[in-house]
Amino acid sequence: MRGDDEFGGLRAGFRFLRQDRVLRTLLFAWVVFISGMGMSMVADAPLAAVFDAGSFGFGLLITAWGGGSAIGSLIAKRMREGSEGTWLVRAGIVIAATGIGIGISPWFGLALGLMFVMGLADGTTIVAETNLRQRRAPDAVRSRVSAAFMGVMHVMLAFSYVVAAFVVPWLGPKPTYLIGGTTAGLAVLVLMRMRRYLELDEAARLEGSEAP
Repeated sequence: MRGDDEFGGLRAGFRFLRQDRVLRTLLFAWVVFISGMGMSMVADAPLAAVFDAGSFGFGLLITAWGGGSAIGSLIAKRMREGSEGTWLVRAGIVIAATGIGIGISPWFGLALGLMFVMGLADGTTIVAETNLRQRRAPDAVRSRVSAAFMGVMHVMLAFSYVVAAFVVPWLGPKPTYLIGGTTAGLAVLVLMRMRRYLELDEAARLEGSEAP
């Protein structure tokens, strides 16, 4: 990374993301993930209505996810350096399974429990992603890399909200969750490639440290 990149603004952040295959692949995985799961966030209130749970049920769904996410973040303190790829893949599988489960659930209580489990997995992904971004980006551009990374995610999230305004009324909240679970599953495939890149980088690092 050149010294002038320290003052390169967001361009320096995007440049680093383009050059770092791990973060680049991770960002692509989140774009795939958000394309469907972002829409499911809009479907939460209609989902509660489908189960005749009303506004109170909607509040329970959000509370279940938020509580699970908070606990998942605490569980992630067990995460060891270098294990982030495995955590992300496993959490992605859980999110995909629970998203599909919510889409086919016949009972509100089951959907509520699945939402809590989804939150648990999501909380661990936040920790894993942050660890990777902080460790892989050098000091000079770390904040710019974070800004570029999160900027892309927020733009994609906003886009998925707009699309959800048409998809949720058209298909309904349960099929929307099925779409979210499917895109989460596709994101897992991308995360598996990212994990492979991490393993290759670690192997190269160890080989370099052992060289005379």
